Amino acid sequence: RAQPAPHYTRRGICARTKPPPVAMAEPGVPAGVESIFLTGTTLKLIGIEDMGPALLFKRVDKEVILHDIQFRGAISDFHASKKGIQKADYDSLLVRYNEDDIYGDGNNFAVACLQSIADQWLGELELAKAAAEAA
Repeated sequence: RAQPAPHYTRRGICARTKPPPVAMAEPGVPAGVESIFLTGTTLKLIGIEDMGPALLFKRVDKEVILHDIQFRGAISDFHASKKGIQKADYDSLLVRYNEDDIYGDGNNFAVACLQSIADQWLGELELAKAAAEAA
């Protein structure tokens, strides 16, 4: 059987063939991570103003962050991440400085809301340190 001639729509797309595959976007922020933009005021309020390229990780008590959300409400930098932070499965949350914007969302920090993510981040840091010492 002969196939019918392709039919093109006004937009030039063949109506009888499959469209070309769409390239998948980079994966977003992984489950268990809250990517967030923190201002200088917030950094001071929660005690992490010394974080940056020289200090990539620091722990912050979940209650300190939740207090900031409760006290400052919608203007809190953490407000959009409230549910993820409340659901965190450990209390001393690991905050990571995100200088390279690894998730592509323009945010400068990430909070590990799962202990397994925090352990993974710290493991990666140890591997990087070991590799630097070996070089």
